[in-house]
Amino acid sequence: MRKRTGMIMSLMALAVLAAAALVYLGQDRGLQPFDDVQGKSLEKLDLRACEDLLRTQRFDTRTRWPARLPAGFDPVEIMETGKDPGLGIRQLHARGITGKGVGVAIIDGPLRLDHVEYKDRIAYYRPPSGFMRFKQPVYHASMVTNPTSINLAFF
Repeated sequence: MRKRTGMIMSLMALAVLAAAALVYLGQDRGLQPFDDVQGKSLEKLDLRACEDLLRTQRFDTRTRWPARLPAGFDPVEIMETGKDPGLGIRQLHARGITGKGVGVAIIDGPLRLDHVEYKDRIAYYRPPSGFMRFKQPVYHASMVTNPTSINLAFF
């Protein structure tokens, strides 16, 4: 009898927890940090006090924003900033360095130059400054090298 009562109590407790979980999952929890709002409508929300929260959202051009946004939050400007490839690539392009004619160009850590897959196809190699604190080549550099390229240049 005691075992049966214990089992019934355990099942009841489990049912209560399951019901609470279902209620929680069914609730509109509002906007949460690091949500994905791509293609979603936020038009009915007042987000004026949510600038920090908004900066953690994943959004796209299909996201519909409300009229009530924080003064410093401009989704269009953020999207334009996100198009910048970084690493000074735009300045390189402005100087005419585009990579045209290079099978693969990698900006990475020190490379293992005797790797059987590409050792005979390295057209130019310069160890990256600042990375020479690594005495040995880094594993990642070899892994991102495309072994089927005809010629390889590493900067």
